[in-house]
Amino acid sequence: MRKVKESPTPVVNNGPQRKWMQLRCGNAPLRRVAWYDNCPDSALDKLLRTACRIGIETEYLLCEKGGLPLAVSSSLPTAQTYELVPTVRRASALEVAKAAEAGLSVPGADAVVVVDPVSTGAVVAHQAVHRMGLQVICVWSESIPEELKGFVAHGMGISHAGVLSHEVAKTAAAVRAIGANVVACIVGCETGVSLGDALAEALQLPGNGTLKSGLRRNKYAQACVDSIEGVEAFLAAWSPSPYRAVVKPYLAGDEYVVDTVSRDGVHKCVALWKYDKRVYNGAPVVYYGMQLLAIDSEPRLAEMVGYTASVLDALGIRHGCCHTEIMLVERGPVLVEAPMAEAALGYSAVTAMLDCYLDPAAFADLPVVPSDFSVHVMEAKLRSPVAGVLKSINEERWLAITRLSSFKSACVMVSVGQPIAKTIDACSASGNVNLQHESLEVLRRDYAAFHELVEAGLFEVH
Repeated sequence: MRKVKESPTPVVNNGPQRKWMQLRCGNAPLRRVAWYDNCPDSALDKLLRTACRIGIETEYLLCEKGGLPLAVSSSLPTAQTYELVPTVRRASALEVAKAAEAGLSVPGADAVVVVDPVSTGAVVAHQAVHRMGLQVICVWSESIPEELKGFVAHGMGISHAGVLSHEVAKTAAAVRAIGANVVACIVGCETGVSLGDALAEALQLPGNGTLKSGLRRNKYAQACVDSIEGVEAFLAAWSPSPYRAVVKPYLAGDEYVVDTVSRDGVHKCVALWKYDKRVYNGAPVVYYGMQLLAIDSEPRLAEMVGYTASVLDALGIRHGCCHTEIMLVERGPVLVEAPMAEAALGYSAVTAMLDCYLDPAAFADLPVVPSDFSVHVMEAKLRSPVAGVLKSINEERWLAITRLSSFKSACVMVSVGQPIAKTIDACSASGNVNLQHESLEVLRRDYAAFHELVEAGLFEVH
């Protein structure tokens, strides 16, 4: 009888297991940390603080990709990459405002840099103070015209902890000299993209880096690339010097906006808008309005969101907010260029952007795409068929607009006695009206009624 050879009894190692993680701290290089799985949690906490140079008085979150916080424990799995995020120290909005007016820092309150805080950027700065309890340092880029610096909506003005003009190395030093603990560098307006990239890099704060800044501000380049391979090929071959003009192809199809907010390369679509563009005053493309869409409103929206994420990756956009314009044509989505939503969704691009920089847990809780609207919203544009000095606004028709069931608010950009332009594009619109209603049918009916009233004539000129 043949003997069966017995396998040796496996040796069970009951000793502690050695583990390691890669740790991201702001914009600094990744740090590698090792520990044993039976070490006290307090020892791992001390190790993480030492690696990221964070004092015992500072609270922090250990987050996986996307911002989801984890408990600091020796039982964490090995060979993972995590982000250590100091929690934001806040003060009351009143304390922040009083200190800014006096030219002082608020002890115990962190600060954010906002580059070119105008238009939506002014709303970002206002919410940083009043929602987050932070100080705001204003930095003006060299790209922003002087007259645009006052483009701040009524009620959105704030006092800044510091106001600086740009030159990257000097600006970074001046930001540090203010004495506040700066936790984020946020771009408030498109004019500040390049400076925001460079300043975040200089301050070692989360950002998109400077390697592809040129692509993020070059719409011709954006039209040429929609993949990482395309970016690399474009950068290798492109030479702008011989060209004096760029002829863009005509794209027949509907145009959409995909608003996204990203944190550490995790992209979330926070709003989808569909433009309503028509012929008006002889101009081929005049904005009549736009509608906020849920992801399941149309069959190809999910494809469009996926396409947008690939474009963001190609352009190196890993942090912050992006407004991407997409044409949906027969062959698929094509890149054009890269507060109402909050009523429908409970969040907006502004609140999501602040969360992506300052509250990783709140960002992790955001849905990946917009759905389940509590109300439906549309924006309708005021248009003028005439040009001259505005004599009057038709009171009867304007009253009818404000009495629409879905009327929410209006922003009229023209005044009696002031010049009014004939509307031929987005810049010459006379204002906009925001419509909001639980019923999509009512909303669409009111949108059509609004445009009938506009067509009947709102403006009389000298």
